[in-house]
Formats: sequence, C-alpha cells, structure tokens
Amino acid sequence: MLELGWLLVVIGSFSTGLPTTVAGCPEIGARPGSFSKVSVDLCFQNDGTELRHLEIASPDGSLRLVVDGQEAQVFSKKRPIGRSFSAARDEEIIWSPDSHALLFTVSFGGAGPVSAGFAAVQETTSTASSDLTATIRRDFVSRHSDDKCNSDINVGGLTWLDGSAKAVLIAEVPPSPQCEESGGYFEAYVVSFPDGRIVERYSMNESIRRWRGVFGPRLDGDIDLQHDR
Repeated sequence: MLELGWLLVVIGSFSTGLPTTVAGCPEIGARPGSFSKVSVDLCFQNDGTELRHLEIASPDGSLRLVVDGQEAQVFSKKRPIGRSFSAARDEEIIWSPDSHALLFTVSFGGAGPVSAGFAAVQETTSTASSDLTATIRRDFVSRHSDDKCNSDINVGGLTWLDGSAKAVLIAEVPPSPQCEESGGYFEAYVVSFPDGRIVERYSMNESIRRWRGVFGPRLDGDIDLQHDR
C-alpha cells in the first residue's frame, strides 16, 4: 500500500489574497507538469531555500491541496481532510474532475524511476490505493524482454476518466544513454479505482492517437526521439 505519509501534514497558514508569483512559481502551482498538460507541478517559489506555499483548488472548488515546503494537506475550507503527507521535491498532481481523488507523479531523480500514486479524498478521510507503479511495472515486464530498461520503467499520471473511477497512466522506458535502443518508448495503462486494477493497455501509437492532446513536454520529447531514430 502507498503510505499517505509519502504524499499528504497539517498546514497552519492560509493565503487570503489572489495567487501570487515569486520566481516563476505561482501559488496555484506551475502548469503544465512534465507528463501531462492537465497536471500541476508542485514548484518552489525559492528552490534554494526550499520555500514553497501552494494552494491548488479541486475542480468544484470544495477542497484545496495546500503545500508548505515539504508538507501537504487536503482542506475543506479550513478543516483538514484525512491525514497529512510529504510532498516530494519533483512532484505533479492531477485532481479528478469530480474532486474526489488525486493522482500523483513523483520523480526521485538519481534515486530511482518516476512513480505514480493515487489518493481518494472524501468528506472526512483520505485513503491511498495499492501501489500503482509496482502493478504496472510487473505487467510491462511480463510483456517485454527481460531487460533492465524495461524493468526500471517510469510510471506517470496522464489524465482521469469517468470522474474518479479510472485514470490513464504512462509506462515509459527511460530516455537515457543506458537505454539508447528503447528509451522514450511508452504505453498507456487505464487503471480502475479504488482497486488499482489494470483494465486496458495501449501501444505507443494507439496512446498517441487517443491522448496526444494531454501529453506534457516529456512525452512530446519521447515522440520526437522515436521519430529521430
């Protein structure tokens, strides 16, 4: 199970004015994220001092994800919802259209591949799903060669489907010098919630046909890389 401690902490301060921008990072987060045009990058107003205060409203405006430094919490007005969690340095989030869930994508840099997680947000609680990243990695490896590039794929959130019932995630072979032949190849996975079950998977070409409009700059770069080969 994903630990909410990895993701959501009670925040004591709130902004009362309009969103402000400091050093290129607005209070509502930076858009788009790396994997998806509909994601929000949990950017820093001052990266050197790790200054970060963000307030990202849910689509219906009933909830807010508040991030201060490395800590985050979902609020309904001034009331915290569920447990708090840690907000990673390189993380992007996507609120579900019905405001009932959050999809997380976290990059660990040199410490490990990109990973994804999910949290359901209800009136009084927040609960996390099973490990989406492990589920998708196991499936991807079972259908591709037993190569380190395939076993260490990145998993990122792309978009929601059917409110918060399903989400599309991307399984990406890292576009790195170590994966020169296969790097930048990706497939889309449709996963149901709250069980975290894979219900559909799509080749790179079919993924592009269906969801090109919501690809972030990283996936656009992967397409260019494939075309250059």
